[in-house]
Amino acid sequence: MDKMRKVLSTEEYWSRMTEMRSGLADKMVVMYSSLVDGWVTDRALMSIPLDDHMACRGHGVFDTVTLQNGKLYRLERHLQRLVQSAEMSRVSLPFEGDKEANMAKMKEIIIETIKVAGMKTAMVRYFLSTGPGNFGFTPAGCKPAFYVVVREGSVVDELQGHAEVVVRDVPHKEPEMTGIKSNNYLQNTLVTLSARDKGGLFGLQISPDGETISESCMLGVIVVTSDNQLLTPPLAHVLPSCTVNKILSLAPKIIESGLITTAEARPVPLETVYTASELLFVGGDTHIFPVTSLDGRTIGEGKPGPVARLIQALIEDDIENGPDSMTIDF
Repeated sequence: MDKMRKVLSTEEYWSRMTEMRSGLADKMVVMYSSLVDGWVTDRALMSIPLDDHMACRGHGVFDTVTLQNGKLYRLERHLQRLVQSAEMSRVSLPFEGDKEANMAKMKEIIIETIKVAGMKTAMVRYFLSTGPGNFGFTPAGCKPAFYVVVREGSVVDELQGHAEVVVRDVPHKEPEMTGIKSNNYLQNTLVTLSARDKGGLFGLQISPDGETISESCMLGVIVVTSDNQLLTPPLAHVLPSCTVNKILSLAPKIIESGLITTAEARPVPLETVYTASELLFVGGDTHIFPVTSLDGRTIGEGKPGPVARLIQALIEDDIENGPDSMTIDF
C-alpha cells in the first residue's frame, strides 16, 4: 500500500497535468478567471476549483459567442441571456456595482480575453458560477466567479445532413428550468446518448403534451412544412434560442425569396415534422444541422435543402455586415 501512496510535488503535478492535457482534443487557447483576475495560456492551468459549486453542485450558468474574421457576433444578446439565467438560478454577479456595471465589466473581460488569444476566428465561452468555498448545498460562504475560455474551432459548418431520432426515454425538463442556460447538462447529455444509441446524433425531444416537438439536446428546431411554412416551437418548453430568434428576424428575406410563405413560433405536431420538406437543428448563432431522416423516415429530398442554405448565407452576411457584429481591434 505504501508503494501506491504518492504525494506529488508541485513540479510533478504540473508535469503530469501538462502531459494529460496535450492528449486531449479540445484546444483551449486562453482562460480568464475572476478568482485571480488574470489570464493563463497554459492549458494545464485552465481549471476551476473542485469545490466550485458549478462543479460540485451544478450551480452555474454559461453562454457562448461567435468570433468570425475578427468580428464578435451578438455579444450583447448573449450577455443578456447569461445574466437572465443567473437571476433565474440565483447566481450572484461577481463584480461590484449593479447589473449594468457587471455586464459592462464582463463584456470588457471577454474582449480582452479574445485579444490575449490573438485569434480572429474562434469559439468563446463564458461562465457565471456561485463559485468555490465549500461542498454545501447553498452558495453561503462561496465567492462568485466569472470564467472565460477561447477555443479553437470552426464557426460556420459545411451543411451536411444527418439521421435523427425522437427521444422519449429521457424525461423532459420542467418548464421552469428550460429557460435557464445552466451548465448542468445531465438531461441534455442523456438525450444525446439515447439518440446515439438509436442511430441519431442529437435527438429530438417531445413536449410534455406528448404530441408536439420541443427542442434537441442543446439546439433549437426549425421546421419547413410541406406547404412551405417555417415553424419553430414556442418558448414555453424550450431554451430561448438566440439562433432561432435571429432566424425569425431574417424571415422576411426568406419569404421574399419565395422559399416559404410564413414564419412563426407555434406548437408543431410530430406528424407535421415527419412530412416536412426541411428539418433543421440550429444553435450557437451559426451552426445549422440539416436533418435528412427522422425515425427512419426521409425528410424532404433526404439532403440539405434550399432554406438551410439560404439561412446560412443570410447569417454569414449578417455577421459581416449586420448591426449585431463588433469588430475587435487587435
